Amino acid sequence: TAAHVIDAIKYEKFAITLINKKSFDIKNDFQFKNFIEDDISIAFIPTNWLIVKHNMTTIPRIDLDMDFKEYQPLSHYSTLLIGYPSTKNILSSRYEKFNHFVSGIGLYTRKDTSNSKTQLPNPVIYEYNTKNILNSNGDSKINPHKLNGMSGSPMLQLYYKKETNSLQIKLEGIFLEFHKKYNEIIGTNGNQLKNILAKL
Repeated sequence: TAAHVIDAIKYEKFAITLINKKSFDIKNDFQFKNFIEDDISIAFIPTNWLIVKHNMTTIPRIDLDMDFKEYQPLSHYSTLLIGYPSTKNILSSRYEKFNHFVSGIGLYTRKDTSNSKTQLPNPVIYEYNTKNILNSNGDSKINPHKLNGMSGSPMLQLYYKKETNSLQIKLEGIFLEFHKKYNEIIGTNGNQLKNILAKL
């Protein structure tokens, strides 16, 4: 996730996340290591701990070393940003249940340089103009939700292999910054994340 997210929750008693629909307190259950320059924070979660203590039979993951030479991009989406915006996911003592809203945002235009002059090393940069957002059908403009709470979310690319009729997911980056003035969404790219993991 983003290092600034982990830094922000140090003032809270707990912070809840979901893994396979099970709740975890990421402040007290996990030990994170921050990489401030990259704004990335990483926690190693023991597989046996998830399987034995929390009765998980499957654990979601993305293979960072996957070879995509025989795959083609699935659709016109360049990248799909998936996360849980805080304005759509609300905990309230007034209700017996809580909202659980997952957002998927298609990012079409990748940029080589950032107008916002981000300090992130090797960033992945996409144009995101809130005034030109279309619905899923692409036939009308919508008023998009805010991106608050989505820092640390994955930026994914979908790939397709015709010979085996199979799909694979590539981690393009981790969403870290949104600069509305410059219409830019910025993240640490997948290769940079692999470099960070190699330091551990």
